[in-house]
Amino acid sequence: MDHAGRRRGSGEDHDTAAIREVREETGLELDGVPAPFLDTDFDPDQRWHVYDRGHWAWYAVRVPASFEPQRDGWTDEELRDMVDWRWMSATELEAEAASAHETEPTELPDLVRANTPPKGNP
Repeated sequence: MDHAGRRRGSGEDHDTAAIREVREETGLELDGVPAPFLDTDFDPDQRWHVYDRGHWAWYAVRVPASFEPQRDGWTDEELRDMVDWRWMSATELEAEAASAHETEPTELPDLVRANTPPKGNP
């Protein structure tokens, strides 16, 4: 499960933005995305976000085990600021949240667990 994506482009719907962001941030080319498992407005945590309103559209897509994410589409800022980058299971997300890192949304491990497609499904 990837947490790709930050912003929708002008005139982009959430599905199109998800496909573009996954390509830019991982190099994975998607033909489409399933319906989002989380599609809601939220109040951004001002420690992390400079905007007053937010909207999440979260998708779950299973990728081949052999897929290795690429950083080719990253901006200079992302290359400078990103210190760790990896796929994480719901259990790993819980361990990170329990140790030192917050997840956003706080229920992310449960959402991942409940919405990860079974192996063999897209």
